Amino acid sequence: MSVPTDGIRLRCYELAQSAMVCYTDILVVICVVILYCFRTYNMSNTESLIIDVLLYITTLEMNGYAIIKLIGYGSAYFHSSWNRYSRDNDVQ
Repeated sequence: MSVPTDGIRLRCYELAQSAMVCYTDILVVICVVILYCFRTYNMSNTESLIIDVLLYITTLEMNGYAIIKLIGYGSAYFHSSWNRYSRDNDVQ
């Protein structure tokens, strides 16, 4: 994969390569798992709303990270099997 040379694409590439951004994304995934562990059937509306809002925030962060990677890597983003869906990966 070639490194971009223009402004916004280069900045997105650098962000996508940043260890801090990668660790932040991993931390967000862990937070999502923890938030789902707190969901119960008898939750109050306030507790449920708080968890829902936190999950929406984590969804926005994860989508933002994916968009940064798409801009930074361009079409090379889909060369990684982590970032594409293949019918060959279906469980039979």
